[in-house]
Amino acid sequence: PLVKKASWLIHIDVDEFMNIKLGDGTLEELLRSAGPAATNIAMTWRVYGHGGHDELGNADVLRTFTTCAPNYVPKPHTMWGFKTMTRNLGIYKKLSCHRPNQPVDSPLQPPKWLNGSLKDITAEAAQPGTWRSSPRTLGYDAIQLNHYALRSRSSYLIKRKRGRALHTDRTIGLNYWIRHDWNSQTDLSIQRHIPRMEAVKDSLLSDPDLRLLHDEGLAWHRARVAELREADEFAGLWTATRRTNLTDLERVAYALASDMET
Repeated sequence: PLVKKASWLIHIDVDEFMNIKLGDGTLEELLRSAGPAATNIAMTWRVYGHGGHDELGNADVLRTFTTCAPNYVPKPHTMWGFKTMTRNLGIYKKLSCHRPNQPVDSPLQPPKWLNGSLKDITAEAAQPGTWRSSPRTLGYDAIQLNHYALRSRSSYLIKRKRGRALHTDRTIGLNYWIRHDWNSQTDLSIQRHIPRMEAVKDSLLSDPDLRLLHDEGLAWHRARVAELREADEFAGLWTATRRTNLTDLERVAYALASDMET
């Protein structure tokens, strides 16, 4: 019922943060600027690296991870993936990982796709199966999706052990680290949202049950990292990531030259 009544639907993961750059940085501001004809907003990833952080820290993602990829990185192909805000008008039959799919034959409103700069990209983005931006459709001026795929080196070990969330038949190895560990640029734009975010977080953690779960979750992760670092496979991966300090050009070349998913 909650989904059926929603005005907009958004499919993002817990390591993806909507970074609205317009005005007061709220969804209301974004939707007001997009206008009533917009049915889809493609939020392009900006990938953030580990920034030299080895340990888990205290679950403070926005303050901790500030180094990222340049705006213009057309390769490897995963760099400009987007996630979609879609107006809940019954235009599509299915909400997939990156976008709505299976358009109906006679929609109540014609689809109008906007990019992260709120420019019309319908001609390209409305094509079935399109899930990434191109040099023609890329835009970050109004909204970007900060993608913290790695976080700390310790977080990466846990992610490697857990495995892929979507492509479960594929492993997470050194290639995954190299493709996501971009640190040549610094982008602090999302940090203006920290005071509002922390006010909500403090309110949630004032609940004793939530505080206990939060603290237990951090303790579990720290114990898990200590366990993994004793295993040969994960100790070797830890060492390999420390030795892999590539320039942007080397990172692109590596990703293009290697089998990207194994």
